[in-house]
Amino acid sequence: MQLEKFIKGCPGFVDAYSSVPKTPFCQDDGLFPADQYPQLVPHRDLDASRLRLSGEGKWPMERYLRNCLWLPFQEPAFLRHGLSLEGACVPSFKYESKTEYLKLAKLWDCRGLLSLFGAPLAPGYVCRVFQVYKTPECDRQIGDRRLRNASEFQLDGPSKFASRAPSVPNACAPRHSLRFRVGYG
Repeated sequence: MQLEKFIKGCPGFVDAYSSVPKTPFCQDDGLFPADQYPQLVPHRDLDASRLRLSGEGKWPMERYLRNCLWLPFQEPAFLRHGLSLEGACVPSFKYESKTEYLKLAKLWDCRGLLSLFGAPLAPGYVCRVFQVYKTPECDRQIGDRRLRNASEFQLDGPSKFASRAPSVPNACAPRHSLRFRVGYG
């Protein structure tokens, strides 16, 4: 109950993406040079030459999903609400490289992962792709689904009430006033 009371009173948990005031970041390039510690600059713009994809994405997930998770997997349009996204925090596509996306499409096509359509499912219903450092030779592919997520209802599943990623690091408490414990079993 104490944790619930704290979270309800913490402004960082009110709105997952937009209510937390932005704090300017000042980078100290001399602290850990990025060329010597590339893992400290984990998020990167799309560079298809650094991606290593494995598998063919043909997992029969419908066999393993039950209850409220089965229908959205079979028919994702089921979740679309059609409400206005004005004010929603969504990714910017302003600096995306069309050349890199073409390379990514070719990479997906070689693995049998590419399907082409005449238009998005709904206007603006797209996903930005970027990558995260994995090793000096390759990166992981990440899809920024904030736009899709903002366009969909939440599932009534096990993670419905879980804190969203931007909320977690913004939680703070006066020093020596509260304790946070994670219990198992």
